[in-house]
Amino acid sequence: MKTTQIILLSTCSFLLFSTLDSQAQQVREMYPLEIHDFECLQSLQCAQSSQSLKNKGWTFIFDETVDEFTRELTARMKGENISFLAKYDKQGEVIRSTYKQNNAALPTCLLEYLSEGNYEEWQITGSEMVMRDFDATSITYKVKMKNKTTVASEEFDFEFINDLHQKYEGLAKLCLL
Repeated sequence: MKTTQIILLSTCSFLLFSTLDSQAQQVREMYPLEIHDFECLQSLQCAQSSQSLKNKGWTFIFDETVDEFTRELTARMKGENISFLAKYDKQGEVIRSTYKQNNAALPTCLLEYLSEGNYEEWQITGSEMVMRDFDATSITYKVKMKNKTTVASEEFDFEFINDLHQKYEGLAKLCLL
């Protein structure tokens, strides 16, 4: 009797963990968004049909069976070094969003700024780019640095980077992405 219970318990445990494992979300390869993708992401219809987003591994699929009860649609995606959260209203227009990219490439003008003056003895150890509501003017870069004795992080917003860009590169194209 005891052996039967152990075998039954082992079988049930195996089936439970097999089911959980098969239902686990698979991690997809996702590529970072580009500046031309942000306007499209303002509308869920555009985001769902965009070939550019599909080629980067970004897909938007929602449960249509509860459509009449839904007040907003939430899209969440997470990839290596990328996370994304967006809420769309029933008409498919963005309500709010956050797009984060870890170890993001820093704008050239910011790299130039960090290579001189107060930061020339520091080494960059990581970075994070955050954009809110698919608005390039909301971008902030958080740069993690260390020197011989200290670890620190600094945040740089759109306005600061725009000023740097004008200083180092003139009035040409903005260097955010």
